[in-house]
Amino acid sequence: TGVQTCALPISQQVPQLSSAQLQGLRADQVVGLGSGVIPVLMSTQVSALTTEAIRSFSSTQIGSFTSAQLPRLSPSQVAAIESGDVRALSSTQLSVLGSGQLWALSTEQITAFSSAQTIGLGSQSIGALSTAQLVSLRWGSSTQLQMITTAQINQLPGEAIDGGIKSYTSTQVMALASTSISTLGTVALQALTSSQMVALTSTQVGAFTPQAMGGLSSSQLVAIESSDMRAIGADDIAALTSSQVQSLTVRSEEHTSELQSH
Repeated sequence: TGVQTCALPISQQVPQLSSAQLQGLRADQVVGLGSGVIPVLMSTQVSALTTEAIRSFSSTQIGSFTSAQLPRLSPSQVAAIESGDVRALSSTQLSVLGSGQLWALSTEQITAFSSAQTIGLGSQSIGALSTAQLVSLRWGSSTQLQMITTAQINQLPGEAIDGGIKSYTSTQVMALASTSISTLGTVALQALTSSQMVALTSTQVGAFTPQAMGGLSSSQLVAIESSDMRAIGADDIAALTSSQVQSLTVRSEEHTSELQSH
């Protein structure tokens, strides 16, 4: 019974259970295993836990798995953790999960991550996530946003890029495809810093829509490299307001000459 299971002498009897015995435990017996029992399970025993057993664990039990045990869980075992119980895993515990285990996490499990858990994910973990998983994360740290790989950044939907574009490094900004640039919202484009504007390539500058050009500040216009100004289309130039053109400083005279060449 559940009571009998809970009464097992931890240090002596639990490690003696065979894989077959562990697989035979009913849900009520699994619940009876105290959180103090989980850390003493051997690697082979952890691997032998059924998905039903994992699903029956409480958040306290899930949180009691050690960093040495978690890598022994199969992707299917990781996927069996209840979404509400995922929050019991610390950043340290999440950091030891392999790419296969991370890929097994459902969007529901990812969505359940707390901001602290998301922030605690390292660059290797973030790099292993799928597009759907990335979108489901709660981005709360500029440092974390900078961990997104250049290969992943163009897989994100426009609204996800919009939300954190100001935190992106110049390398990430340069990695944005022209299709991603063209779908960015006005607010996101206005958030681009001068250093990010300088990092834009001519192809990216050419992807700006007339609406986007009309929403840029004078400091952003000045920051565009003169060689990249040639990529701006006639429609984009026509979208510039008189105040935008007039606000161009002496420092941007070469930008103005590029505009006039159109």
